[in-house]
Amino acid sequence: MNRRNGNALPTQEATRRPLGLVACRDGATRRPIVSTLEQAGYNVMEAAEGRAAMHLCIDHGERLAVAVLEEGLVALAGRTLIPFVRHYFPSLPVVLLAVGGEAPPAADDERAGFPVLHLPTTGAEVLTRVRSARDALFAV
Repeated sequence: MNRRNGNALPTQEATRRPLGLVACRDGATRRPIVSTLEQAGYNVMEAAEGRAAMHLCIDHGERLAVAVLEEGLVALAGRTLIPFVRHYFPSLPVVLLAVGGEAPPAADDERAGFPVLHLPTTGAEVLTRVRSARDALFAV
């Protein structure tokens, strides 16, 4: 990273890397997924709540190459993040992160078409689900 006025600026190489988003309330769950994606060549943004993830999608949605979203994260007015992403970013590859035992109500409808990553997981499984999400969008 380059620095100007004490702020980290992305290098030219970093801006060419694909951009990812990992949104999960639990930092201990989120950090290994972020690390796996970074090792695979992604620049990764993190969000610990649905509203923050929604704003990152709004600000960077056209550049996002993948999003790993915890099921049940509330974005706004009691609605989860998944319908928001599905509506406004239909070409964004999404992997759903199932962190609890049972999925929240209506999750079956929301999760349709998205690969689901169940915990505990491995880095290889994260990358497999990311590839599945990308392949599903670009399948002819």
